[in-house]
Amino acid sequence: MGNEILMVLVLLILVGYGIAFRKKKTYNQAPRKIWTYWEEPDHLDPYKCLSDRAKECMRSWGQLNPDYEIILLTKKTYQGYTTIPEEIRTHPDLNPDHLKDVIQLWTLVEHGGVWLDPTTYLTQPLDDWMFPKYAECSMFKQDTSFVACNKGSEFMKKWRDEFAEIAKFPNVEKYVESRDSIDLSHPSQVARQMILITYPVDSLIISDK
Repeated sequence: MGNEILMVLVLLILVGYGIAFRKKKTYNQAPRKIWTYWEEPDHLDPYKCLSDRAKECMRSWGQLNPDYEIILLTKKTYQGYTTIPEEIRTHPDLNPDHLKDVIQLWTLVEHGGVWLDPTTYLTQPLDDWMFPKYAECSMFKQDTSFVACNKGSEFMKKWRDEFAEIAKFPNVEKYVESRDSIDLSHPSQVARQMILITYPVDSLIISDK
């Protein structure tokens, strides 16, 4: 009986030490920058051209996240932040929606941070829910209105590089056809799905650097 009690005590002590000294998981924290894009190439002050809804949404970002820098990119200013290859920027099939996707990918790879579409309204501070609450149960949805990552994220690099493959084709349709295992019409979605198929999702949750 005495030996059994001693064994139980030893096990409890070992478990206690294991909990106390166990290496805690560290979660990525995206840089405190909020990026967005507005298609107003000919106005000196793009904030004045925002829709009322976009203005209201962007006010929510600043009010709830006062320590985040908010950067509004436009067709005139984005080249000052990114190094998008000319063959991508000048591709004949690069419509405004595709251009936004290109700017988003290159900006996040080169700077990291949080990308929000200008009509995304926040009801809570980003730090309250973005990390680490969802770090263990991250899910993917076919939507790029909200994306967060570290600078140089391997996943974002792979996504960007796959998207850049469009430059090798005469038009977007040929690129989509070349990825015939995926039934999607939007090239950014095709590029993302190609990476999700080949890139281990487990490494996106905690160890993506």
